[in-house]
Amino acid sequence: MRMTLSWREDRLDVAEHMFGKTEMLRRHMDTPAAEVMADALRHIGADLSSKGNHTLALQWLRRAHDLIDGQSPENLSTHGLELRLAICHGRVQSLLAVDSAESLQEANDIVAYVESELGDKPIVLHWRLEILQKSPDDVMGAEARASILRRMVRCFDRSDDGLDFLLHQFTELSRCCGRLALGLLDELFRRHLLTSANLVWIGKGVVRRTWMVTMVEGDGEVLGSLRGVMDEAFDALSGPLKPDAAGAVHSLLWNKAEALFGGQQFTTADGWCEVGLHELLSSAGEANAGKFGRKRILCALKLNDADRAKQAYDQMSSGPQHDSLTSYLMFKVSLLSWDHELGCRSVARLGANSGTVRGRDMLYACVREAQQFGDRVCAVAALRAVAKGWEVGPVVAEGLPAVLRCMIRLMCLNGEEEEAEEEEAEKRDEFAAETCAVFEKAAEHARHNPRDSEGKKVFTVSELDWFRKNAYNLGVKKCDSWPLTDVMRLFRVCLALVESYPPDIASSHAAECQTMALRSHFICATASTSLARSSSSPSSESGERRKHYGNARAHISAFEALMIKEGGKEAEEKAATLAVLHFEAAAWEGAWGICRGL
Repeated sequence: MRMTLSWREDRLDVAEHMFGKTEMLRRHMDTPAAEVMADALRHIGADLSSKGNHTLALQWLRRAHDLIDGQSPENLSTHGLELRLAICHGRVQSLLAVDSAESLQEANDIVAYVESELGDKPIVLHWRLEILQKSPDDVMGAEARASILRRMVRCFDRSDDGLDFLLHQFTELSRCCGRLALGLLDELFRRHLLTSANLVWIGKGVVRRTWMVTMVEGDGEVLGSLRGVMDEAFDALSGPLKPDAAGAVHSLLWNKAEALFGGQQFTTADGWCEVGLHELLSSAGEANAGKFGRKRILCALKLNDADRAKQAYDQMSSGPQHDSLTSYLMFKVSLLSWDHELGCRSVARLGANSGTVRGRDMLYACVREAQQFGDRVCAVAALRAVAKGWEVGPVVAEGLPAVLRCMIRLMCLNGEEEEAEEEEAEKRDEFAAETCAVFEKAAEHARHNPRDSEGKKVFTVSELDWFRKNAYNLGVKKCDSWPLTDVMRLFRVCLALVESYPPDIASSHAAECQTMALRSHFICATASTSLARSSSSPSSESGERRKHYGNARAHISAFEALMIKEGGKEAEEKAATLAVLHFEAAAWEGAWGICRGL
């Protein structure tokens, strides 16, 4: 007690003197008293060690060890046995701190002595590892370190601290010998972690295993082993990892895949992304899975492998499949394989989001891609989706006229090729109706005199001229090959566009518009009369024919009203022809008063 009090009063000289007086006492001390005194000596040594005085600490710890070791092991209490181990631990730590050849040898002797009694215990193997780390490089090889770690795996005490220590040691070992570290981790995984069914432990193991795999060369082999580990983990858990662990694995896999993709290793990058879609990681969320699926499609595009891309797409869940970016990528796949059905389906999905800036940008990109590939069918589908996204109103995007113009050009090119190939009449009529619909959309937008976000006119005079003249010319060109109803639609577009011009245009420009309006009314009137004459079914007698004759009379009346302003020989000749048609329509309707006027 005097010795302990002196130490607490920081009087080590007095403590040393008092210890010297216990020599006779120590020779005849019973085991319980020896345990008490050894514990006091250990505390003094531990305190000195914590203050950095390892040489003096070793002196007191050796005294404690000699005292406790002088007792018969079977006479020691449980506390005495633990005290003996604690004293050895203190001696080893101080000897390692001294870090001399002699101190390392002494520490090694202590460990060998304890090991001979206890065998492979975690604490003993910890000492072995610490001694090895202090040894010269020629002694501390990766194999020697791995041998100790393998013994630690086999005697793993199934504690959180023990697991964290082993995972850290495996990480350190992997920096110099990755495959040895992987083998040790796999042994720990199969011996202890899987059988524990501990979700947290298995998650830690999979995360560390993934990190180590990303650092090892030989992607094909290590990827296969990682898939095997994930399969075993999924079977052991009967489900996925916790979201945080799955997210960590996804982050590691994504970084690896990105690096490989940037290095043009597209096939290997695809393999890493495929691992990211393992069912063990499904708890990371659908959005994460979508990222890996889209990266797989990108890899396939880089490899010009449309089948690989379609396979990756089919393996995605419905949510990521309907994502705009996925649809855009699959549009590119459709161009690669000339799959028009897939292209139109992808554009239709993008069109559902065309009301947003991002959605329209993707559709523009689709148009550009399709034009570069020479696939006008898909280009038209993309343009149609863009135009459909713009509602008629006072404010529209400034690019609307350009989109409509581009669509009309591509549709006309497609139509000419189909006609040259003598396509069936049904397909030709479908093309005619679709083309007219685009012109009508332009006229409908122009009628509202829309402006862009900066207040500028969208349908300028030059834009109106383009749509008016092209509608008129196309109508004239197709009047003998398209259905009359569609031809009339084009000329009615001309009339609607003429009404959309501002009142302050030049007189010569206005005269040109009026002349085209006269001609358009003339053609519509004659076409309506022709349709009325061809209506011969009983139902047509009272319905269709009446409608067509009524349309003819309306256009004739509009022609006459315009003729008052714009005369000329051409107008007079057309008026004479229309007078005959007017008489026919009025006579059929029984409007005899009009007939007498004519």
